Amino acid sequence: MMLERLLEIMPAPPVPVDAGELGRWGGVWKRVGTRLPEDFVEFIGKYGSGEICRWLWVHNPFASSEGGAFVPSMLATLGAFRQLKASHPETIPYPLHYEPSGLIPWGTSIDGDAFCWLASGLPSQWPVVVICRHAEPERHEVGMVPFLEGLLTGAIRSNAWPTDIVEISFEPSSGAG
Repeated sequence: MMLERLLEIMPAPPVPVDAGELGRWGGVWKRVGTRLPEDFVEFIGKYGSGEICRWLWVHNPFASSEGGAFVPSMLATLGAFRQLKASHPETIPYPLHYEPSGLIPWGTSIDGDAFCWLASGLPSQWPVVVICRHAEPERHEVGMVPFLEGLLTGAIRSNAWPTDIVEISFEPSSGAG
C-alpha cells in the first residue's frame, strides 16, 4: 500500500465520503482517456472526498457534488488553462490534456492553485506540477501521495503551500472546498 506513511501523518476518516468502488474506475479512465496513478486510486478509496488542512481539495471521480467531482473539475481547469495559455503562453509551459504528455489537474487550493500530473510515460511515474496562482509553475519529481506526504512533513516545499498551517487534517465533505 502506497498510503501507509500518509495515513500515519494524516489519518483517513473512519467512513470516507464518496470513496467509490474499485469496479467503477474503468468508467473513470474511459472518460478521462487514460488510467490514473494507483496512488490516486488508493487515496480516493481511503479518504474519499474532503479537504486537506482546510486548504487543498483532491478532486474525486465519485463525488456526489459536481463541484468536487474529478472530470468536471478537470475539464473546467483545462478550459481556464487554455484561455490563459492563449493570452500568456509562458504562464503554463506544459501541454494540456488531451495533448500528448499533457497536464491533468487532480486538485485545487482555496487560493486557486492547481495541482496536476504531467501525464508522460506510465501513470506511476507522472510527476506533480503545481500551477501556482502567485508564483512560477513548479515541477516535483514525485507522485501525488509522496507529494502530499512531503508537503505535510516539510520535506517538499511549494510556493503554493501556506506557511501558517499548524494542524494536519483531512475533513470529509461532499462539496468542493
